[in-house]
Amino acid sequence: MASADFCSRVSTPLDVDSLAGHYEYLFGNYGFNGLQTVESGYILKLFTNKDRSVAVLVEQGAIDSDSIDKKIADLQKLQEVTFVSIYDKFIYISAKLGSPVYSSELRSYIDNPETKKVVAEKINKEIDRLGIDRKVYTISSNAF
Repeated sequence: MASADFCSRVSTPLDVDSLAGHYEYLFGNYGFNGLQTVESGYILKLFTNKDRSVAVLVEQGAIDSDSIDKKIADLQKLQEVTFVSIYDKFIYISAKLGSPVYSSELRSYIDNPETKKVVAEKINKEIDRLGIDRKVYTISSNAF
């Protein structure tokens, strides 16, 4: 499951105890799958555009500083991306790297270095285009 600290907000908060009000989260590319209360707000259980389950922590009263959840949803749209997992300030990107190739030097199968390079470049360009701040988030991937 993935989580994000900040979410897109609307003005009237949801009171999860009385089940009154409006939700504070705009789903965008996510689909609703459930809700669980926690001390600081609630956890939304969602589906991604690739039918994976994720969870988003909605901290009531927190300010959405960068809509990282929406940026992650957009990053997951890349054909080269299998899934993206985020927890706090750590982002992991699982990339599609194609079939392994045999390395006679290592006497083992490895990811095709050229494919890995091309995929890493595409992912990094998308990270930059989306404005995911590398000074705020630690980003890792099987492609780089």
